[in-house]
Amino acid sequence: MRMIPYLALSLLLICNLPLLAMQERELQIDTDAVTLNGTLSLPDQPGPYPMAIFVHGSGPNDRDQNLKIEGDNFVCLYPGLAGKTIHNFRDLAECLAARGIASFRYDKRSFRPDPEQDPRAISPYDFVEDLENVVDYVKTLPETHPQGIVLIGHSQGAGFLPIVAGSRSDIAAVISLAGAARPIDKLIEEQIRFIGQTCGDPSEAEIQALQIREAMRQIRQGSFPSDQPVLGAWPKFWRDWIEITDAVVDEYKALTIPILFVQGSEDFNVPPAEAEIFRSELQGPEVRVELFEGLNHYLTRADDPQLAAEVCVGVANWIDLTLAVTALADEAIDAPLRGISIAGTEAGITIENNPAAHRYTVLVSNLSGRIVFRRSGISAPETLIGRHSLGKGVFGIVVQSNGSTKRELVLLQ
Repeated sequence: MRMIPYLALSLLLICNLPLLAMQERELQIDTDAVTLNGTLSLPDQPGPYPMAIFVHGSGPNDRDQNLKIEGDNFVCLYPGLAGKTIHNFRDLAECLAARGIASFRYDKRSFRPDPEQDPRAISPYDFVEDLENVVDYVKTLPETHPQGIVLIGHSQGAGFLPIVAGSRSDIAAVISLAGAARPIDKLIEEQIRFIGQTCGDPSEAEIQALQIREAMRQIRQGSFPSDQPVLGAWPKFWRDWIEITDAVVDEYKALTIPILFVQGSEDFNVPPAEAEIFRSELQGPEVRVELFEGLNHYLTRADDPQLAAEVCVGVANWIDLTLAVTALADEAIDAPLRGISIAGTEAGITIENNPAAHRYTVLVSNLSGRIVFRRSGISAPETLIGRHSLGKGVFGIVVQSNGSTKRELVLLQ
């Protein structure tokens, strides 16, 4: 059986790996339009590795997504983080490397914009093109496992993932961090109202929200003056961003690879209701929506600028579990496990052993990495792991017998 090196471990080992040291290397990617500078983060162990590529949220972000909480509105909205700096991409890169997953993060082209470029011509599709070029480059690195490329997009960047992943066959999975399901012009209007109600004058905020609504209506129609910026961006940028967000749910629906949506319960930029839209519109065992309590838009807690540990663990384990199943899905199963079938039912997880010719061990882990069920020496034709002992969620199942291993993901709703 062909086995991807980093997936050859049992789920028990994957979920309890010791933290690994990290190596980093600066890379420069030259494209026809721009030079992208970034950091490759590698586990301190032999590769190749699964490779995560990070895609920025809105604004002129650097590779780490450094964001210092300062200024009246920011301090009002995030008082416990005032004066502190969030760097959630750097945190996630360090976390993934500690779990044996490599990553590449890069400075957005708008971080140090070309002074000769006409700002009125800038489009979100430029960022999509940059991501395409990054994938093309990173896949050629000897450290990248060709079946292990995962795109991770935050906020605005989450909307670019299905465009890129849907146009090529070398993406194994995508992860949306605080990504929106509704059009950006609708969200912007709501954000203005929220900030006004929380930090300013609600009546003034209502006036501004209505002005923005009218501006966005004209931008959609193509009648807004092309030389007049709106909230710091030019009409072409807004028009293209609206086009992308109008189609984002359908773009995600068209994907045939695993998708994870990660959302914080205290996110006012992209409210939790956005994640619920994805949950209702996208069905199937390869789609997972995870809501993390107490986390903001940047997936940190109210008083701690570090990426929340549970997000790190959840993302790392989902990548491990998903790539393990994907890599082995088309492989022949060794003789001792050919009769094993695993299914999620209303009663729980059912494992059938037909014919019941071999004893086996079963291990079940939840998305956070906790072992929730373990039993050895099973020979019964059917084993039920009851829902009452598992609850809801995605579970990784490992069945082992006579040196053979079978893995599968099961969703209990």
